[in-house]
Amino acid sequence: MLFRNHLRQHDDVAAAYLALKSQLAAQFPYDGDRYTSGKSAFISEIVRAAQREAR
Repeated sequence: MLFRNHLRQHDDVAAAYLALKSQLAAQFPYDGDRYTSGKSAFISEIVRAAQREAR
């Protein structure tokens, strides 16, 4: 929920996530594992940022 809420509060981050998802979908149209793996670092970074903000 931290990730979702952070995206809702930060339009720029949500736009970057959407762009990343679009890029990965085009790059790996038939490879869900690589698509998911490609999002992992971004999601981890945003969760850490959201945790810092929550303090």
